Amino acid sequence: MLNFGTFETEMQLRYPTDSLVIRNMSDGCDTSGFRPHSGRVSSWAFPGAEKFQTELAQNSGSEGAFGTPDEWLSRLQADIILGFFGYNESFEGPQGLENYKAELDAFIKHSLK
Repeated sequence: MLNFGTFETEMQLRYPTDSLVIRNMSDGCDTSGFRPHSGRVSSWAFPGAEKFQTELAQNSGSEGAFGTPDEWLSRLQADIILGFFGYNESFEGPQGLENYKAELDAFIKHSLK
């Protein structure tokens, strides 16, 4: 979406009277539950996310004040949330599929709250 911004443009053109707020929740290397950022105290996108990426479940030592994904959603009052996840998880092969599905499902359920 950074290089090809046509999705947001298309949504705004199709719904011109709705004043949509669109939030892309993904950055390269993120999973739906693990989103490291040097400016955040926690790398976890939602409570309980650490159980899906156990090898990464350690304190990062970050001390920043950058908002959590939930804080950004509240601040921006998003109407549409985009989450592009799965590429990193694909390197786990077929044996990682169930964990990916469970993490994504937990993210969706958390986000819907």
